[in-house]
Amino acid sequence: ASFRERKSSIFDAVRKIMKSENVKEARSSLNSVAEDPDYVFWWIENNVMEEYKNPEDLANAMTALAKADLFRTRIRKQNWKMLGYFIDVLTAGTALAKKQKYDSFVMYRPPEIIASLSRTKKRRALRKDVCRKIGKSLHESSSTINSVYLPFLKIISQNRDVAASFGLTEEEAEVLKT
Repeated sequence: ASFRERKSSIFDAVRKIMKSENVKEARSSLNSVAEDPDYVFWWIENNVMEEYKNPEDLANAMTALAKADLFRTRIRKQNWKMLGYFIDVLTAGTALAKKQKYDSFVMYRPPEIIASLSRTKKRRALRKDVCRKIGKSLHESSSTINSVYLPFLKIISQNRDVAASFGLTEEEAEVLKT
């Protein structure tokens, strides 16, 4: 469907997947929503425990989500041919995980990870800036600074001269202390 035809909300898509007993209906649920399948994954993962009350159904749904997550990981490594499998397992796999349809109303909530990322956005941006600034001084990538150097810099940063030598502001120097 074209972007203009996508009118359903994320709530509708998640409800359609969770309540469906039909593969075609579950798979088509993403056609009408203008959201990234990765985002839909987080919504389903966050709400499946509220929807599937039978422990066996929940276990089957979590197994489907674990498989979908494996495909998602491969997609992140640029293996785009896995996208179709990811969507199939995410939608149809989750929908068919249950033995019976659950008719009860469930208030779907946004994924916890989205709220967490939102709360830490400023802090993560500051950390990224610090790594970029230190990386420029040391002629290293910011990701190398973050994973290799930052743990050591946190230890030696008790000395104010270390932060100053990289041209860090007081706020940026705090990143090294926590």
